[in-house]
Amino acid sequence: MIWNHRIFNVYLKIKFMKLIDAHVHLGYSIPPEKIVSQMRESSVEKVVVFALPAEVDPNPKMNDYVLEKSKEYGFIPYYYVTDTEIPEEIEEFKGFKWHWFRGWTHVKSNLSLFNDGGFTEFLRELNELGKPIVIEEDFEFTEKFVKIIDKSPVIIPHLGLISGEPLEFLTTFRDVDNVYFDTALASVSLIERFYNELGSEKLIFGSDIPFGRMKEELNKILSLSLPEKELRQIVGENILRLIEP
Repeated sequence: MIWNHRIFNVYLKIKFMKLIDAHVHLGYSIPPEKIVSQMRESSVEKVVVFALPAEVDPNPKMNDYVLEKSKEYGFIPYYYVTDTEIPEEIEEFKGFKWHWFRGWTHVKSNLSLFNDGGFTEFLRELNELGKPIVIEEDFEFTEKFVKIIDKSPVIIPHLGLISGEPLEFLTTFRDVDNVYFDTALASVSLIERFYNELGSEKLIFGSDIPFGRMKEELNKILSLSLPEKELRQIVGENILRLIEP
């Protein structure tokens, strides 16, 4: 755990900031009560939630569960993409979670999808909605994806760490206006490298609960001693701007 007196002083500073964790899994194995407990521990006001991959694949109804619990607990729900149809209740979701769609998770993306006219048309429909899309795919898939999704915000989680080589993602998407990165599970040094290259407007705080702990992931950002304005952007304002344009 990263903790010292300097971070304690920063916590005093952020006491009046709106903290939003933009990467939280919600499901039967991580019920809302556990999320709320970590929110209280970290002084986080809001969380973006989406289904766990292991739970949504055999049970597409998990999107309904996420929406139901989000209404009950005041969470910000994202729709976990499982097929190429826009759900009727899409207005109730603030964004999308895209996870190795019809590929091999964390191994190989399904690039053949881009040869399917129906699939690319679905991407164009997503693009027109203007909602943020958190996408975990390998680099080549992500690059093709961003060429079609050029209006909606695209958020690459873990600074690209889980999907390949982070610096390849950084170099390629540094100047792409609608591409953002979340910090979940990344090291302090990698977060600092992205901050030095991108500034604060393209970085978004996330914890990846249950794989990360909210307070520890937040402490990584607090340890960088950022100016207050830039800290506000990363820990809340950036994601709020994307989900409430």
